Amino acid sequence: MDFDEVVKKLNGKSFILLLVSKAENIIKNNVKVIKELVKHSDRGIFVTLNQPYMSFKKLLEKNHINFKDIFFIDMITATASLYPKRIENCLFINSPSDLTALGIAVDQALKSMNKGTRFLFIDNLAIFLIYNDKDMVTEFMHYLVSKMRLNNVNGVIMSVQEEIGKDFIEKVMKSFCDDIIELN
Repeated sequence: MDFDEVVKKLNGKSFILLLVSKAENIIKNNVKVIKELVKHSDRGIFVTLNQPYMSFKKLLEKNHINFKDIFFIDMITATASLYPKRIENCLFINSPSDLTALGIAVDQALKSMNKGTRFLFIDNLAIFLIYNDKDMVTEFMHYLVSKMRLNNVNGVIMSVQEEIGKDFIEKVMKSFCDDIIELN
């Protein structure tokens, strides 16, 4: 099933989706999904773990995707650069292991957004599992999904199949998400 069909199917309702991609297609699929989310939403939060904000910004520009109403939370730049530049629509968090800081940042970003159709997009759940143990990621995802549902925020969580494993999807994410969709 492609993402546009999923959005049409769930149009008007809140949804939490886990989209699983092959590693070689994750960036292409991230762009495709963000394009659809921007089309169907007023505001959004983009949590980037896979690529630094500046790289993804260039990719969005190249694909003519309007990102002025997206607040970015970059969890990767600070791991490669000691002092990332301050940017108006982006918050840099020190590491993908700092789930507490991410939870606080998401909470504050949601409070600052006008009502309307909002989304939270995570570009690669598997990165959390590299920096944190499974129990911690499970607890955090439960918190995050609950926060999205309470605030009527649509959620899309991307992941790489090879890195996350079917066991984590079946035992953990299936109970949190409305649907799990494998993308090409």
